[in-house]
Amino acid sequence: MSTLQLLPTESVSSGNIISSKWSEGITARLAYPELQRSDKAQHRCWRADVRAGAIMDVSFLRNVVGQARRAGAISRDCIITRRPQAIESWVRLMAYDCENAFVETTIRVGGVEFVSAFVETTIRVGGVEFVSAFVESTIRVGGVEFVSAFVESTIRVGGVEFVSAFVESTIRVGGVEFVSAFVESTIRVGGVEFVSAFVETTLRVGGVEFVSVFVESTIRVGGVDFVSVFVETTIRVGGVEFVSAFVESTIRVGGVEFVSVFVESTIRVGGVEFVSVFVEGTIRVGGVEFVSAFVETTIRVGGVEFVSAFVETTIRVGGVEFVSAFVETTIRVGGVEFVSVFVEIQYVSVELSLLVHLWSAFVESTTRVGGVEFVSAFVESTTRVGGVEFVSAFVETTIRVGGVEFVSVFVETTIRVGGVEFVSAFVETTIRVGGVEFVSVFVETTTRVGGVEFVSAFVESTTRVGGVEFVSAFVETTIRVGGVEFVSAFVESTTRVGGVEFVSVFVETTIRVGGVEFVSVFVETTLRVGGVEFVSVFVETTIRVGGVEFVSAFVESTTRVGGVEFVSAFVESTIRVGGVEFRAGAAAFGDVQDGPTDGRRRATQGHPLKRAPPRLTAPRRPASVRLAEDSRPRCTSIM
Repeated sequence: MSTLQLLPTESVSSGNIISSKWSEGITARLAYPELQRSDKAQHRCWRADVRAGAIMDVSFLRNVVGQARRAGAISRDCIITRRPQAIESWVRLMAYDCENAFVETTIRVGGVEFVSAFVETTIRVGGVEFVSAFVESTIRVGGVEFVSAFVESTIRVGGVEFVSAFVESTIRVGGVEFVSAFVESTIRVGGVEFVSAFVETTLRVGGVEFVSVFVESTIRVGGVDFVSVFVETTIRVGGVEFVSAFVESTIRVGGVEFVSVFVESTIRVGGVEFVSVFVEGTIRVGGVEFVSAFVETTIRVGGVEFVSAFVETTIRVGGVEFVSAFVETTIRVGGVEFVSVFVEIQYVSVELSLLVHLWSAFVESTTRVGGVEFVSAFVESTTRVGGVEFVSAFVETTIRVGGVEFVSVFVETTIRVGGVEFVSAFVETTIRVGGVEFVSVFVETTTRVGGVEFVSAFVESTTRVGGVEFVSAFVETTIRVGGVEFVSAFVESTTRVGGVEFVSVFVETTIRVGGVEFVSVFVETTLRVGGVEFVSVFVETTIRVGGVEFVSAFVESTTRVGGVEFVSAFVESTIRVGGVEFRAGAAAFGDVQDGPTDGRRRATQGHPLKRAPPRLTAPRRPASVRLAEDSRPRCTSIM
């Protein structure tokens, strides 16, 4: 018997001895006895003496089998290797024409046992090639058992290649069991590549079960890349079940990228169910990015259901960013339903050092309890362009109870430009009860420019009951400039009942400059009944300078019946200085017919602060005579 050393690329045989030496420096000597014949097939038994440190891998086994086949053209070979150690290793290698290779290794050290099995199969039929590799490993340490299985399959048909890899791992420790399964598949057809990865994990501890599933798929077609990731997790603990599903998809086409993420979670505890859904989509095209996120949460407890939906959208184009957020919440308890909607929008732009920021928020809430419905809507918008800021807030509330409806609208607008601030508030309230309708409108405007402040308030109320209508309007204006304050108040009331109309106007103006105060009060009342009109005007002016007070009062009454007009005017002036009071009064009465006195009638109409002095006539003597007689000064001491 002779021995011959071989290099990995060499294939030399001599007699019944075959040796192999490879890069690790390990030498194997194979020896076989004389040929033993049988009736069924040729059989040769090979003995391999592998030195310490040898690695029993696939390349070694293929090298040995190749030499054996070339040496004897065998159809079946059996190689047994032994080492003089506590570790025993059996290697059985089957070499058929289909190249079926099986390797099993068992290692026992004390209480530790390691078993490894390897199977590789290759089949070629015409232009079709099928390669399958299987590896299973088992480790037992005391009560712990670890089992790992690996399968890889490759199919090639012309230009099509299919590769599938499967890995399963199982760990058992007492009552605990952990199972993990992994599958990866790859298909290549010309320029198209499809890759799919699947992972499933199961953990059982007593009554607790945890299952996780992961799937990833990738498709590449030329410059198009599609990636999909799916993860599902299930936990069961007694009557509690938790399920979570995650899906992520990515599409890339040239410079365009689309990413979609989906997450769904479900928890069931007795009669309680919790479901959460999350979806996020991202599109990137050049410098443009679009991101959309959706979250929906549902909780069911007996007859109670809670649903919350959230949507957020973001668009980025260069330095411009647009963000939109939407939230909807629904609660159902028996016959009670509550719905809340929230929308938020933001727009940010940075161009030429000019910052543009737009923010808008919308909230709507709806509550339904039996026949009662409550709806509340809120909108807030903010726009910033450089140093300019615009803020608008809107609130609408609606309550419906049977035939009663209550609607309230609130709008507030704020504009800031440098040191200038403008604030406007609007409130409208409407109540409808059967045939009765009540409407109230409030508007307040504030402007601040440096040290100047301008405030204007407006209130209008309307009540309609059948054929009766009542309208009341109030306006108040305030201007503050340094130490100067100007306040003006206006009130108008109108009542209409059938053919009767009653109108009342009230105006009050106040000016304060240092120690000087000027107050003017104007009241006008108009009553119209059929062809009869009654007008009453009252004007009072007060000036206070230090301890001096000047008061002037004017009253004028006008009655019009057909073509007849009756005018009554009264003027009184009062001056108070210390304890001294000076008062002067004048009165005039007259009736005016149609025709030549029309010009004088027009002179008495209009705003009382702007109208001409009354020119009244009496049927018996001139008004100028009566005014001269009645205007004689009176001095009265009030000490």
